[in-house]
Amino acid sequence: MTFANENNGRHLLAAALTPLTTDGHCDPDRLAAHCRDLLGRGCEGVLLFGTSGEGASFSVSEKLAALGKVIEAGVSPDRLLLGLLGSAVPDLVTLARGAHEARCAGVLMLPPFFFRDVSQDGLFESFRNVIEQSPVGLRFYLYNFSAMCGSELSPDLIARLCTSFPDVIAGIKDSAGNWAYTATILERFPALEIYLGHEPHIAKALALGARGAICGMANVIPERLLDLWDSAPGLTPRIQGVADFYDSVPFIPATKAALAALRGDPEWRHVRAPLSIQTGDVVASLAEAYRRVGDDP
Repeated sequence: MTFANENNGRHLLAAALTPLTTDGHCDPDRLAAHCRDLLGRGCEGVLLFGTSGEGASFSVSEKLAALGKVIEAGVSPDRLLLGLLGSAVPDLVTLARGAHEARCAGVLMLPPFFFRDVSQDGLFESFRNVIEQSPVGLRFYLYNFSAMCGSELSPDLIARLCTSFPDVIAGIKDSAGNWAYTATILERFPALEIYLGHEPHIAKALALGARGAICGMANVIPERLLDLWDSAPGLTPRIQGVADFYDSVPFIPATKAALAALRGDPEWRHVRAPLSIQTGDVVASLAEAYRRVGDDP
């Protein structure tokens, strides 16, 4: 990305949670404060309205309004990516145009997530339709997360998109947690900026040339994730311990609840339906796991 390199090559971006008011609306002031806090704690940038940010639950107008208010509150747009999560091409194009007008660093596009068993040709057409109707100069990052959208971006599809749009496709965010796939794209696409979304794989991906990480745990423990660039001994097992908790609780509500507990700010617990606020012993255990990751070795 075209960010100023203030972290000595540590390219960590937070996939930001979206704070909500009690009536379910985005809280832009709290979101801007969260972005400033993450940037101040070492994150190179922030992804707005990705998976962790409940991006599929907000309208186009809500996202663009929040983006504008975050920038007005002093967050530099060249530190921001905007998530393109949706299945309607006109909506995605409107978001892409808004991101370009706001001078964001780029957009992160997930494949359409409603239909199942779609072909790679169909996925190519979805990306082509959005890219060709978007402003020239906007950087696109491909988002591989089959558990979320039901479709994997095959290496051949990535190659086809890079060949068709060589000045547009800037990189990939891989959140699938499939190490064989990650290793394949790292080997096959050394010129792309490849970011990990699955935190336990960050360290070994960096060793193979990954650009960095765009991930949800950065909302809570950015400083310790940055330590992965220094191959901090014993840190990855602690991060795996946090990841293991998400086998039993939904990631977004649980992370919001853990952040609320760690900050002493219960307003962070709010989520949009169909998600539900998480409480109880599991969340307390998750918050404690985050505390252990944050402790010195």
